[in-house]
Amino acid sequence: MIALEKVVHYSSDLTILYVEDDPNILARNEEVLQLFFKRVDLAVDGIEGLSKYKQMRASSGSDYDVVMTDILMPKMDGIDLCREIRLLNPDQSIVVLSAHSDAGSLFELINMGVQHYLLKPLAIEQLTETLYRVCKSIVDAQTLSIKTEEISRLNMQLEQKVQALNAAFHELEAMTRFKELFFASVTHDLRTPMNGILGMCDLLFQTELTPLQQEWVEKLKYSGNHMMQLMNDILDFSKIEAGSMEIERIAFELEGVLEYASDNLMMQVSKKNLELIFDIEPEVPSLLLGDPLRLSQVLLNLLSNAVKFTDRGYISLHVSCDKEWIYFEVQDTGIGMNAQQRAELFKDYHQASRSIGRQYGGTGLGLNIANRLIALMGGSIEVESEAGSGTSVRFMLPLLIPEESERRFYRVPSRRTMDKKVLIIDTHVKSAQVLEKKLHYFRAETLYAGTLEEALRLGGTQRYDLIFVQASQMGGVISPAQFLHKDGKLVLIIEAADLIHLPHYRYDGKIQKPVTIGTLYKLMAQLYEREQKKPLRQDERGKLHQYVGAKVLLAEDNVINQRVVTSFLKAVGIEATVVPDGQAALDLIERDGGFDLILMDIYMPILDGFSATRRLRERGVSTPIVALSGDSTETARKAAQECGMQGFLPKPIPVTLFYDTLALHLRA
Repeated sequence: MIALEKVVHYSSDLTILYVEDDPNILARNEEVLQLFFKRVDLAVDGIEGLSKYKQMRASSGSDYDVVMTDILMPKMDGIDLCREIRLLNPDQSIVVLSAHSDAGSLFELINMGVQHYLLKPLAIEQLTETLYRVCKSIVDAQTLSIKTEEISRLNMQLEQKVQALNAAFHELEAMTRFKELFFASVTHDLRTPMNGILGMCDLLFQTELTPLQQEWVEKLKYSGNHMMQLMNDILDFSKIEAGSMEIERIAFELEGVLEYASDNLMMQVSKKNLELIFDIEPEVPSLLLGDPLRLSQVLLNLLSNAVKFTDRGYISLHVSCDKEWIYFEVQDTGIGMNAQQRAELFKDYHQASRSIGRQYGGTGLGLNIANRLIALMGGSIEVESEAGSGTSVRFMLPLLIPEESERRFYRVPSRRTMDKKVLIIDTHVKSAQVLEKKLHYFRAETLYAGTLEEALRLGGTQRYDLIFVQASQMGGVISPAQFLHKDGKLVLIIEAADLIHLPHYRYDGKIQKPVTIGTLYKLMAQLYEREQKKPLRQDERGKLHQYVGAKVLLAEDNVINQRVVTSFLKAVGIEATVVPDGQAALDLIERDGGFDLILMDIYMPILDGFSATRRLRERGVSTPIVALSGDSTETARKAAQECGMQGFLPKPIPVTLFYDTLALHLRA
C-alpha cells in the first residue's frame, strides 16, 4: 500500500472536482479527499459538474488538476461529462468511478484518453494508489513544464547573447581587417620614400667620396635602416595583435639564420668594438624544421638589444639541444637590469626607463614581439639579469628535424683536415675558447696565446701546422710565419673593422667572426682538400654582364624610386623604360611588346599593378613580371603570385636581392 505521506507530498497543492449522485458516498469520499487536496469541489450530477468546471476556468484562469466522476448519473452521466471536459481540455486528468464493469463504457472512456478507472465500493488502498499515480504525474508534468519554460528562456537569452557576440565578432573582424589594411597602406607609404633614401645611399657609395662624405652617407644609411626596423616592429606588432601572424614549418639550415644575424650586426658590433661570439654545440642538427624568418627575427632582436645595451666586452649566442628542445641563450656584458625592470620587460611599449629610450632609441616593442613570436612557435623565454652585470636571455623551441635528416651539424671531416697542431692568437679570450672547442671537432691539438709576443714566450721554437691570428696583429716585429712548419697554413681572423682594410701580407685563408662550425668546416676544406670548393660567390653585378642591353619596363609612380631603380639598372648596362602607372604599361606593351622583364609597382594611380598584371596575362603576355612594393606582407605576396607575377621585391629594395632577382628572371 502506498503511504499516505507520499500521496500528500504530490497532492497537497492540487485541486479536485468530485462528481457523485449518491449523497452518502459523496460525503464519505469527500472526507478522504480533504486529507489530500488543497481544494475539493463537489457536484451531484454531470450538468452541475460541467458548470463548476467552467466556473473554475473563468474565475482562476486554470482548470482543476483532477476530475473524479461517477458514470451512472441523472441528467448527464459521467461519460458525457468526460467528453465535454475533454473538448475543453484534452489533457485533463480524469478518474472514473462506477459500480458496474460495463465493457462498452470502459472501451468508450479509453478511446477518450481516460486512463484511471475504479470500481465501487472503493477500497482505500485502490484510491490512494490511483491518486498517487495521478498526482505524481501531474506534478512531474508541471515541474517539467517549468523547467522547459526556464530552458526556453535561457535558450532565448543565450541566442540573444550569441547574436550580440556574432555582431561584436563581425565588428571586430571588420576592425581587424581595417587595421591590417591601414598598417599595410601606412607601411607602403613609408617604405616608398625610404626606398628612395636608402637607394640613393647605395648609389652614392658607387661614386668617389671623400672620407667625410663616406662617413655622412654611412650614417644616413644607418639611420634609414634603423627607421625601417622601427616600421617593421610596428607592423609585426599589429599583425600579432590582429591574430594574422602565420608561422611556417619548412626545412632550413641553422647556419643560414646565424649568417643573416651576423651580417646585420657586424656594423654595430664594429662601431662599439665588441666581440660577437656564436657557440653552437656539435649535437645541434644542421637542418631544422620551422620558421627561419621568425627565428631570424627573434635572434636578431635579442642580439641587437644586447649590442645596444653593451658598451664593452662581448655578446655571445649559445645553441644546444636535447631530444625534444633546442635552446638558445644570448648573453652580454652590458648594463643589466634590476628586478623591477625585469618584471616589466615583456610588456607592450616597455623600455627599462625613459632615459634608456632616449639614450639607446627604439619603440620598446622588440622584446614583446620576440616573446610573442616564441610563444607562437611553441616555445618559452626567460631572462636573468643584474644591474651592472649584464643580461642572459634564454628561449627554447620544439626541436623539429626533417625526416631522414642527420642530427650532426656537419659531415665527418676528411683525414686531411684532422689531427693538426694549431696555434690561436687572439686578444679576446672567450672567442679563442669557442674556436678551440670547434677545432676539437677536427681532433686538433691547440695552444692559445693572446698576442704574438705571448706565443713566442709560450711556444718558443715549436712549429705549427695551422695558425689563426687576428688580422689586426699582423705587421708587427714578430711574424706569425716563424711559428709555421714548412707547409704550414696561416689564417687571418677577421673582425668587422678589418673588412675594409685587410693587411697586405701573405696568408692562406681568412675566417670572419663570429666563427661557426660551418664556416670553419668550409675553411678547413679550402685549406686541405684536394678538390677545392668553388670560390666565394661572384659580385652580384658580375652575373648580369651577359644581359647588357636587355630591355626592362619599370612601372612606378614615385619619381625618386624611378631614379633609384633606373640607376641600379644602368650600372649593369641594362636599358630601362619608365611609365608612371599600370595603364601606361598596358598601352606601351600593346605598341611595343619587346621587353625582357617588367618591374611593376603594386600601388599606382589610374591602374594598380595587380590589375595591370592580370590584364597582361589575359592578353597572353608571358614576359616575367616582378612586383615592387612597400607592402611586404604575406597577403601582398600571395596577391602578387595569384595575379600572375613571378617575383616580389620589397621596398626599400636590397641591392643584392635586386640583382639576384634580375639575374633569375632575365635568365628565365
